[in-house]
Amino acid sequence: MMGPIQWLLDGNSLGRAVSDAEAMMFVFAAGGIPHLAAVLAAMALMFGPTANAYFRSARGR
Repeated sequence: MMGPIQWLLDGNSLGRAVSDAEAMMFVFAAGGIPHLAAVLAAMALMFGPTANAYFRSARGR
């Protein structure tokens, strides 16, 4: 995951990445973007009030 970030920090552009991309990169990105969205949603939901209430009630049993 750090490879693409480091590549951008080295001064390369996102437009160049898209123009130099092969088809497999787009397949990989098509799977990676929903995965990242699911991880971020899970992180937000884990610390929500509903989850906290559930674990507090389960601890008391």
